[in-house]
Amino acid sequence: MKAVQEIVAQRDRAESELDAERKMRGEAEAAAKRAEAERDALKAKLAAAESAHSELFLSGQVAELRGKLAALVEAVSSAETILGNMAKETGRVFGRWEINHEPLRNDAQRMLPSFRAAIAAARGGAQ
Repeated sequence: MKAVQEIVAQRDRAESELDAERKMRGEAEAAAKRAEAERDALKAKLAAAESAHSELFLSGQVAELRGKLAALVEAVSSAETILGNMAKETGRVFGRWEINHEPLRNDAQRMLPSFRAAIAAARGGAQ
């Protein structure tokens, strides 16, 4: 009878150990799930921070590029005005005298459409 009691006691200890292992496994699985959830939350925070940093960096670059574009538009606009005036003046000069060769006027007139197109594109519409 003592042998049976010993076997029952061993079985009870084994079941108790098995229950303890199951409990630890359950706790470990729950901890792993919490860790995964925390990792996912941290990844989301990191992605949001990277996006905000990128937007902030890009907004600074956009502002800088807008300033440079405005300066270029003004320079090209001035060049367009000067070339237009030169073409008109050269045309008036050549209209007074019989001259068959007018390279400056032709060069200016050839450049004016490209300047005007660049200015219109930079300003966002046709002029």
